[in-house]
Amino acid sequence: MSALPRPSRETVFSTLFTLLQTAAGFETYSRRMLDYSEIAPRLLPCLILWELHGEVDRTGVGLRREWWDAMLVGVFQNPSRPQNGDPTTATAGATILNPLLDSVSAALEADNPFTNELTLGGLVQWVRIEGKLVVETGDTDADGRGGFILPLRILVP
Repeated sequence: MSALPRPSRETVFSTLFTLLQTAAGFETYSRRMLDYSEIAPRLLPCLILWELHGEVDRTGVGLRREWWDAMLVGVFQNPSRPQNGDPTTATAGATILNPLLDSVSAALEADNPFTNELTLGGLVQWVRIEGKLVVETGDTDADGRGGFILPLRILVP
């Protein structure tokens, strides 16, 4: 029995990036990590796919398992400012943040009904948001910038 051919990193990440561009509510999508403070307001909200490290091990009779890690970074700006010095009149940043998070989750829905996993059309065994989510509503930022970091883990066959 022969193993399935391992997809290239570029094939997997370019397919994932194409899928992420279906996440509604974003003005810009990037595969290049950017300093959030240097993103022009007209380009926000922005969703970034940031490729990171990986891990390899062996199981059974020399079968190789490989994980690739990435981060999804979202950046937005809340244009609402307190009026007359009353901070309760500004729009809460969470009302911008939460729909963006929901949109990313919807874009990463399972495509394999048998395993209930996102497989990128069978390229990988699964893609998951896995680990601690970091969110910032932007309510305390002087420019109203907020965002999120979502850890992605990909199991490659």
